[in-house]
Amino acid sequence: MELRSAQIADVQQKLADVDGDERVRFWDGFSLIEAKSALKWLMKEVVATRVRCGVKEREVVEFTKQVSQERQQASEAAGIACEAQEHQDQMILINQRQQEAEDKKALNVSDEQKTPPKEQRTGDQNSDQSPRGEQPQDGVEVPPETSFFSIPDIAPSPNKRY
Repeated sequence: MELRSAQIADVQQKLADVDGDERVRFWDGFSLIEAKSALKWLMKEVVATRVRCGVKEREVVEFTKQVSQERQQASEAAGIACEAQEHQDQMILINQRQQEAEDKKALNVSDEQKTPPKEQRTGDQNSDQSPRGEQPQDGVEVPPETSFFSIPDIAPSPNKRY
């Protein structure tokens, strides 16, 4: 066992001598002034690299903010486009209802021209009745029935931006 330990220690000593000799031989080619100037150059490069890295990081942050703002603007524009489409659909529906009401009115006018007036047909209706056949109350005539063709209130919502 002691022989083995002695062999290991001898091999370790030989390795230490070889490593030390190679290190000394490498640095023998440089003077202290050259090593000092090389170290200064390396430090300048490290500083310049760190500065460039910091500038790039700030650019990334700015671009990230810009992208998020553009995404927000795009989503707002999409919302406005959707609202505009809804408004256009409502206007088309209103125009269709108005056209249907005009067509119905024109049809009623043509039917009235073909049929005799109500007073001539029934003969027994009271003259103080309203067109719907109801008695006026306190001299106020009852308005005709409201049609489902009336125009809906489409005022803009105060909470929405256009």
